[in-house]
Formats: sequence, C-alpha cells, structure tokens
Amino acid sequence: MECDSLFWSRCFLVVTMLVAASLAQPPVSLPGCEPTPEVRKALEEIPDGKDLAKMKFSDWVARRHAAYQELIAKYPREVEPYRRLIEEENGETRGRDGFLDPSPYPALPEKLRAQAAQNPDDPLALYLAGLVLFEIDTPESFRLLEVAKAKAPQVPWPSLALAKNYSSGKRSDKQKSSDNLAAFFALCPDSTDGSAQWLLGKDTRLQPGVAAALRTRLSQETDPERLKEYGTLWSLEFRLHPPQEHDVLRRQIAEDLKRIETLNPRPDSEWQSFLISGYKQAGASSETVTAMEDRLLHEYPHSNGAFDIVAGRWHKANKAPEDQKDVVAWAKYRAAHTAARKGWIRDFPNDPQFAHGEWFLDSDKDDSLSEKDGIAAMDEFLNHTTVFGSPGSWIQFYAADFLLKHKWQPSRALDLLEKTKTIDDRVHAQQRANDDLSAEEREDLNERQVAWDLRLDGQILKAAQLAEQPDAVMAIKRFVEGPPPAQEKLRSDYWRNRARLAVIESRKQDALAYYQLSLRTRLEPPQYSHGKFSDDLTDEAQTLWKQTGGTPAAWATWNNLAASK
Repeated sequence: MECDSLFWSRCFLVVTMLVAASLAQPPVSLPGCEPTPEVRKALEEIPDGKDLAKMKFSDWVARRHAAYQELIAKYPREVEPYRRLIEEENGETRGRDGFLDPSPYPALPEKLRAQAAQNPDDPLALYLAGLVLFEIDTPESFRLLEVAKAKAPQVPWPSLALAKNYSSGKRSDKQKSSDNLAAFFALCPDSTDGSAQWLLGKDTRLQPGVAAALRTRLSQETDPERLKEYGTLWSLEFRLHPPQEHDVLRRQIAEDLKRIETLNPRPDSEWQSFLISGYKQAGASSETVTAMEDRLLHEYPHSNGAFDIVAGRWHKANKAPEDQKDVVAWAKYRAAHTAARKGWIRDFPNDPQFAHGEWFLDSDKDDSLSEKDGIAAMDEFLNHTTVFGSPGSWIQFYAADFLLKHKWQPSRALDLLEKTKTIDDRVHAQQRANDDLSAEEREDLNERQVAWDLRLDGQILKAAQLAEQPDAVMAIKRFVEGPPPAQEKLRSDYWRNRARLAVIESRKQDALAYYQLSLRTRLEPPQYSHGKFSDDLTDEAQTLWKQTGGTPAAWATWNNLAASK
C-alpha cells in the first residue's frame, strides 16, 4: 500500500475504515499474550529505526502505517498491530516535536470511542478505546479498561494498560499498578513486552516468578529472534541476586550460550553482537571476546556492530584527560578524536546518518574550522536530517547555535530559531493538554518550559542583534520583559535576555544594569570544560562596557560589584 504526499489524511481514512470493519465483526476470539507466529514474523519485517537513515522520513512512516493497516485487516483480533499503530500516532501528534500536522489525528480517539460504544460487549473494542484515550480523556480511559478487564479477565492487555496508567500521573496508585501488573503476569508469566518489563523493574516481588517462567520458556526456544530475549532474562537474574552470587549466574549464562550459539543457521552481525554481549556477561576471557569481535569485524566490517567494536576499542585506548583545565592534553585528544571520526565516516558508509551528521557534530568543537567548511558541513547535516532523520526542533536549534557560536550567517540562524520556536510552541501546547499530569509533574513541565523558552529567546535576541534585525524580537518582547521567573536558578538567564533586548533597542545603560543583575544572580561561576574556558555573559557585558567608553579600571570595580552577592 503506497501513500503520496497526502498520505496523512488518506492513511488515516483507511485506518479508521479498517478499525470499524474489524471491530464490527463478532468477537469470535480474544487476543492472547503475544502475536501469532505469522503476525510476529510480519511485524519483524516492518521497517524499524535501522531503516530510518536509509529512507525518507515520510516514506518510512507511510510504510509502517500501511503495514499495520494490512495486518489489522488480515488479523482483526490481534492486539499488537493496534497497539503499535496507536503508539505511533500518539507519538506523531503529541511527541514527535510537532513536526507532523496533527489535525486529522484527533479523530482516531473519537472513532475508537464510538466503536467501543457500538460494541459494549467486545473487550477488544473497549481496550483499544481505553488505550487511545489515556491523557486525552483519562477518566474514561480508566473506566473502559476496567470494563474490558471485567468482561474478559482472561485477556491480559487491559491489566497491563491499567498498570502503566496507575504508575504515574495525578491518578497514580502504586498498589493498583502493582496489582494490575501481577494480573498481567499471572496470564503471561514469561512475557518480555517492553512496557511490562519496564514496570517489572519497579516491582521486585514479581521478578523471581517472571525470571523462572522466562527461563523455562527460553530453554525450549529455537527461534533466533526469540533467543535474543535471553538478554532480558540475564539482566533480570543479575538484578535478583546479590554480587556474591554472580559467579554462579555467569556460569549459567555460559551454559545458555553453549546451547544457543549453534541454533542460528544464518548468524548475521546482530546475532554475533548478541553473543559477544552474552560472553561478556558470562565473564569470558578478554582473548575469547577479542577473537569473537575480530570475527565480526572480518565478516561484517561495515556493520553497526563493527562500528561499536572499533569505537569502543579507540575510546579504551584513548582516555579523555581527567583535568578539565589541561589545555594541551585536551587539544591533543580532540585532534585524535577528529582523525578517528574521519576514519569511521569513511569505513562505515552503511550508516548515512553517521556519515552525514557526525562530521558536523564534531566540527562544532573545532576552533580552526573555516567558515566555508563549517557551513558546508552544516548544510549537509541539515539537508540529510530534514529528509531522512526523525524530525525535531533540536536540528534547527543546534544548527543555529553553531552559526551564532562562530558569528556566521546570523540572519540564517534567526530563521532557524524562528522555525524552532514554531515547532516548540505546538509541542508545549500538546504537552499541557495532557489531562493526567499531577501537580508536581505540571510544575516540572512548566519549569522546564520556562528554562527552554529563556534559552531559545536568548538565542533569538543574540541572532537579531548580530543580524541587525531589531524587528525580529517584537514577537518575544513582551515575554522577555515579563516578570522574573520564580525559580532562582533561572533568573540569571532572564536578566541576560533583558540586557540583550536593551542593547537591541539602544538602551545601553539599561543593558549594563541588567548584565550586572545577570552576573549577580548567576549561581555558579563558569568552569573549564574539555580544556576550554568560556564566559559569554562576562564577555558580552565587557564588550558593551567598552562601547560606552568605560575604562578597564572602572570595569574591574563594576565587575567585582556584579560578582558580589
């Protein structure tokens, strides 16, 4: 199934039609603990994160949606395709940095709510509506999940959804979360479901039973993909036993590996990486691990596993300097790291994201970089990530920050920052719409938003000043001049923004007063980092001081007053 540039609305229409058709069928079967082998195999073939760097992002999403739709149409009583579709659409409309136009998607929760109302005796319809309405209409989400659980207590998924919903938020209830998780594992004692395992990490009373059940199942398993679940088991068993018993666990892992390493007739690089990880946990000798790594490097020299080995060995042989003030040692380390990255980019061409992004990310630390080379690296990074990467405001912000740090193309930096703000405003609105945030969570969200807005507005002010575009700050002026933040740790950034705005408006005396307040409210002085010392705040204030005709002697007095509490 292919989707063109209008695939968002078209795919959504197909999804809702398929959901309606499938749920309208008589509930002849109820979903079990895991997908059938046919569905599981089909899910494994859907493009995942490894494919994202090789496909346009829009094509990647369309392919995944089409695959879920086909599975829903073919297997209407299977839970997993629905779960993944709901999770991804929630991510696209509420969590993927606001890139995708969310306008068609709010209809999906309402469509599933309507289907639940039309099929009040179908636990699958009730469960799906309860799942999709969480954080949108959370009271109704809880009600539908409880009804689904009561109507079909042998279906595990309502219990897992309730366990997760009760684990946080303003309706959090530790006991109810634990009880529902116990109900899920009572039905699916050996499940490695990601949500279930995450919750299990907080519930030590259930861990021994799950570990025992999972070991029993895996001891009979022969499917290489399922055998990778030993990684989950080993982590669980190490958590269950004190350090003095870990030698016994290592011997058990070694026995597990002896059985499973011969069960894959086509051992690819991922399988070899899994075995290497297992042998490390089993306490294998360095000679054994090195030999296995060398084999992977020889057979799959351009794989992700090979890169992990090469990069890991380099970092082990080239320790970062411990003294942050050691300028010479850090310069030597950065030069060696840059040379190594150039080699990695050359030797691992199968990872386009690495090839197109790492050089730019590394160039940000290179003081000798020319403007021509720096802009070229940034352009390549932006062009590639915009098309192939998972979109996000951080891409534009990072690029703008790079330009401002070097004082290159400030007008372009301003444009990138304005795009960042447009995306982030939508994201923040979506986050605030969550109706299950506790008072503490909402306060934390607001604080993080204020901190981010101060940082973003500060960069917009800096870019507008360098680009000599004072009108560009009109959209944020009233926020910059608003009351200081309640959090003491944010006040220095607030006063710095007031100073930058005053400079743009040619109120230099006001700006110096605000710079002094920013310096006085700074909670921690700047420190050396990676052999470099920078104090942009003091540099900005001192530059303005000189522009107003201030003398070095008076600056020393002014600066001492600014630094005093």
